[in-house]
Amino acid sequence: MKGRRLSAWALHGFKASLEMGEQQFNRHAVEMLLSHIEAQDEEIAEAKDRLMIERVTHLLNHSASSATDTARAMRQLIKS
Repeated sequence: MKGRRLSAWALHGFKASLEMGEQQFNRHAVEMLLSHIEAQDEEIAEAKDRLMIERVTHLLNHSASSATDTARAMRQLIKS
């Protein structure tokens, strides 16, 4: 979380510098921007992982429900 706040601060500083017309940036500013980009990439990857887990969970729940329904129908057929 600290890295995210720091990189957000760096991005804010970079935007302010651009608005003031600054053309050259020091190494520290560039490193902070790269850090911000890396943090954003990590957040995107984590979000994709969470979404994939949610999708797989949904599919597994649906499959389990279908299997339960199938078993129930088979029991009814056997009883009749």
